[in-house]
Amino acid sequence: MVLNVSSPIRTFQYTVKGDPEPESPTRFTLRTLTSEEYSEVTANSPLTSEQIAQIDEVSKAARYEGRKLTAEEQTRIDEITQNDLKYPLRAMKQMALVVRYGMLKIENLQDLDGNPVEMSGAEFAGRADPGVMCELGLEILRITRLPEGAAKNS
Repeated sequence: MVLNVSSPIRTFQYTVKGDPEPESPTRFTLRTLTSEEYSEVTANSPLTSEQIAQIDEVSKAARYEGRKLTAEEQTRIDEITQNDLKYPLRAMKQMALVVRYGMLKIENLQDLDGNPVEMSGAEFAGRADPGVMCELGLEILRITRLPEGAAKNS
């Protein structure tokens, strides 16, 4: 008998939207989360998986256009999170956990002086710009939730 894994790990390359160095962007090698990791992330989430998907949908245009959320988009996210003042801190902890699990490698990362920097996903999660960490975390969660064949077309 052959056993099949329900969610095989997939890796993918990702470049943050609006990277300031388009000729030599910072590239992230990310992977999907295991079922156990995904369960831990969602169990520690201040949001339900449905709310996460809704926020992802609302913020998608801003991410792809490399811009900040509009007032209307932010209002919609506030409605989804029920304007919970604890949400941003708890969500950042969740995204840091997602990035720790899902980041395999970083290429072309530089410090503020332009010097090359190497660090692990866990270290990056502790030092990253909150917007970049959220973008990476949401992308990892989005790809994790996609069926295997759909990831190639996303």
